[in-house]
Amino acid sequence: MSEVLSHRCPGRIDEDWKRRRSEFPDAPMPGPETFEALGEARIRRIVDRQHRELWAGPSGRLFAPDEAGLERAIAHTADYFVEMFGGPAVYTPARGKPMLRVRHRPFGVTSDDRWLWLQALARAMAAEDVPAATAADIWAWVEPLSMRMIQPLPEPETLARPSLADLGFLAEGRS
Repeated sequence: MSEVLSHRCPGRIDEDWKRRRSEFPDAPMPGPETFEALGEARIRRIVDRQHRELWAGPSGRLFAPDEAGLERAIAHTADYFVEMFGGPAVYTPARGKPMLRVRHRPFGVTSDDRWLWLQALARAMAAEDVPAATAADIWAWVEPLSMRMIQPLPEPETLARPSLADLGFLAEGRS
């Protein structure tokens, strides 16, 4: 499976996605204030916490079976989040265009995997004391974005749309 993690996805257009993209909710990018509020080190800790939790659970099959593969996945995802949250361009110079749906295709991401991924992210943000407004901006992006990773592409109305409050994040008194 570690070959899959280092796989450079071809530049093919996902025809199903191209045809159906308008069916999915918008995924508004967080603004640069997200990076300013969190900083690069905290973003990287959030991704590390989330991925280690996933690796140890039922979605662990999505990662390489060894620590080195996990470390690569953490680094790639953290680089992506840092750049997308308004930090330095650390992902695209090394990996090219994100093409997330194509890059995730080999893993066979399911609706259950998406749910576990979102729960782990909410717990990681809580553990890192992410302010509620910043977490909400991140969630407004990642929750609808995560719908696009499921293979085969689902009917969007069939997917749960959890909020951070649904996962107990806002109940913990963050401001």
